[in-house]
Amino acid sequence: MRIKKLQIHLRGLSLNERLRLAREVGTSYAHLRNCGYGSRVLATQHCVRIEELTQGQITRQELRPDWSLHWPELRKLPKSRVKPVADAS
Repeated sequence: MRIKKLQIHLRGLSLNERLRLAREVGTSYAHLRNCGYGSRVLATQHCVRIEELTQGQITRQELRPDWSLHWPELRKLPKSRVKPVADAS
């Protein structure tokens, strides 16, 4: 599953900012990039950290199609707060 929002966010950062984001998430920039292109899946703890570091610009729900299995408490949010999964192309 391609995560277009993650790709766009990464493109908007300088190389140093990309590397710092990856370090703060607890992974490598290459892994984040691969997840953005859909060739890898982000670990749940990385999704939470990305949501925190981007101040909600990218949410867990957008990063994992199976988000409701990992964070069932988010199902209780109003539908306007639960964003659809990113572009699957």
